[in-house]
Amino acid sequence: MIADLGVDYIGFHLVSDHDYKRKNEIKKCISELRKYYSKSSSVLITKEKTCSKLLKLVTELEPDYIQLHYPNSLYQIKFVKLNLDKAVKVIQVTTLKDRSNVSKYSDIILIDKSFLGGTGNNIETESLQKIINRIKDKEILLAGGININNIKLYKRFNVSGFDIQSKVRNEENEISYLKTREIMQEINREYTLPSGKVGFAIQNIYQENMELLNKILDLNIDFLHIDVSDGFVSNETDLSTTLELIKKINQMSSNILVQYHLFVYSECGLNKIIKALTMYKHFYSKYFLHVNRNNIKNLERILQNWEHSFSLDVKDVVSDGFNWEPFLRNEIILCLQSKSHTNRIFELGKALKILEFSGNPVVNIDRQIDYQVLLELENRNKLNVISGTYLSQNIKNNYILVKELLNNV
Repeated sequence: MIADLGVDYIGFHLVSDHDYKRKNEIKKCISELRKYYSKSSSVLITKEKTCSKLLKLVTELEPDYIQLHYPNSLYQIKFVKLNLDKAVKVIQVTTLKDRSNVSKYSDIILIDKSFLGGTGNNIETESLQKIINRIKDKEILLAGGININNIKLYKRFNVSGFDIQSKVRNEENEISYLKTREIMQEINREYTLPSGKVGFAIQNIYQENMELLNKILDLNIDFLHIDVSDGFVSNETDLSTTLELIKKINQMSSNILVQYHLFVYSECGLNKIIKALTMYKHFYSKYFLHVNRNNIKNLERILQNWEHSFSLDVKDVVSDGFNWEPFLRNEIILCLQSKSHTNRIFELGKALKILEFSGNPVVNIDRQIDYQVLLELENRNKLNVISGTYLSQNIKNNYILVKELLNNV
């Protein structure tokens, strides 16, 4: 799902007869978006002008926003806000030729080339600035032929974001993960995996059992997780074999997120791994560099410019003597102690409370995680689970158990 990329808004068209035949499907999508992707807002895009019908649509589908994609919508905007102010926010659309006023009741102004939508035609920069100048004290989104080649130009304007549709579609006219991801990287949006997700840890990079990997991908697992080491933890990873595995994953599912969990003792080891992984990088991936008191001195120089995320040990978060706060990002991996430590779950709960009051990142918990570990936690908010052995024992059943517990289903 495109929401996995962390986009702010996802639009659902309800314009054509074909769209209306999908109304129940749209309703289900909006509901699931709110449940599993709370950071992404649903936008119902309509050309409906009859106020009573607008009221019915919002009440029935319950979108976060409604976008009235036609001119002279002042009356409809006022009606919706006065009747459903707490239930929905309104996006007013305007163009260079549109001479209607900006409604004081609208929440966002969307500037588009025309009211047709999806044409792929962009707005000339001189014309765009004229429209922006007449909009006061409103959040502005920009639409109209925006793509990876011209977004740098439009980033210069005082707009809050971009509404992109035609230029992120593939040859099958479907929204492309890869094109959307590329756009988000261009506007410097670091991707953060939403909470409530379950990932499969690939413990054997040789992965002779491709049947297992196929089952995992057929299940639509949320992400994959691969440990890569220079020998700092366990044996040194065979990078050539890892690259072969990545190629297989790309062939099977290029849209799935792959986490690279990097365990390195030295800057040289890290550079070697990064160089190898970028030779054949999975289309949709994220690096997590593991930092603890045993390797931090060796990595001091590279840590100053590390733009990715980090991984920490529970024991370092709950005990004194290691300054872990500088390594907090929007998302981290938190590694439990082994099962030989009888207080491992207690210390995990303690670490999660500390992190909650230190920025409250999304936490991916790793190392021998199963249903029982989650069940004993007092708070499961903003958590993702990384599991290998437990999931592989009964893939479908255990995945559903963990997923439902994470999402309080």
